[in-house]
Amino acid sequence: MQIEGHLVKDSHVPDDIDFRIVHALQSAPRAPWGAVGEVAGVSAPTAARRWERLVDSGLAWIVTYPGPAYLSGRPGTRSCSGESA
Repeated sequence: MQIEGHLVKDSHVPDDIDFRIVHALQSAPRAPWGAVGEVAGVSAPTAARRWERLVDSGLAWIVTYPGPAYLSGRPGTRSCSGESA
């Protein structure tokens, strides 16, 4: 099964806790697992384990976008061509 071009590897069906973890990470992508777990109502290790299960099963993935500093070619950043600015 594929979702938006990503292969879903097993039949795991996300539950409310999984959705709370995803929402917490969408709101604060660099939040520590303790904070994510608190929002989801689980411990930090449980939040991390559930996230890994979602990623491993293909139900969640990480997407990055270049920020303004990267796109502007400021010193110490890289240009869009990948060359040092």
